[in-house]
Amino acid sequence: QNWTTIRDPDGSASDLMHIIRLPMMERWVAPQAHIGIGHDNSKPSSRQQTHRSVTRQQDLVGAVIECDDVVDELYVQIKQDLIALVHEDAENGQQAFDLIQIAKYYERIGDHATNLVEMYQFLQNHKLKLSPKAIEECKEMFDLVISAVAKSVQALEDEDPKIAQEVLDLEDRIDYMEKTLRARHIARLNAGGCTPDAGVIFIDI
Repeated sequence: QNWTTIRDPDGSASDLMHIIRLPMMERWVAPQAHIGIGHDNSKPSSRQQTHRSVTRQQDLVGAVIECDDVVDELYVQIKQDLIALVHEDAENGQQAFDLIQIAKYYERIGDHATNLVEMYQFLQNHKLKLSPKAIEECKEMFDLVISAVAKSVQALEDEDPKIAQEVLDLEDRIDYMEKTLRARHIARLNAGGCTPDAGVIFIDI
């Protein structure tokens, strides 16, 4: 029996991703399937484009917060289910603990997504903007982080040590990038290319 399975009371094995990933991802993706702006053949005016952009951003903000709430509920549910399995068979203890830790990591990703939304709202409420270069750097880091998360899930599902090592390598790149971007930001701040208030948000991101 490998570490990604846990015994049910009847002796069968339940896949880790059936316990954790699938219900989380299905509940996460479903609300976002309805997010979007209608398209038509007419060319919208500048005011209409701005209104649509703002509306879409508000929809996305609401979707992220809603999804985070769902993930929080799923984490509690998963934890309760795994604890119940341990009570039925103590031999499941170590594996259940590992699965609870993995579910907690998923839950923390949801928390971080909400933190990013809150930073976006702060920028909007205080009419602050990141510099074009700062936005470009954030996008570059986002791409690396998203790739690391996707690969970590794949490594877990496939029990692939090669992909797991790729995740560790990406983490090293992201850590180095964080230090580099912090130094670049300080240089931009000293050169007047960024406001202190927006700079604080950039560092947090």
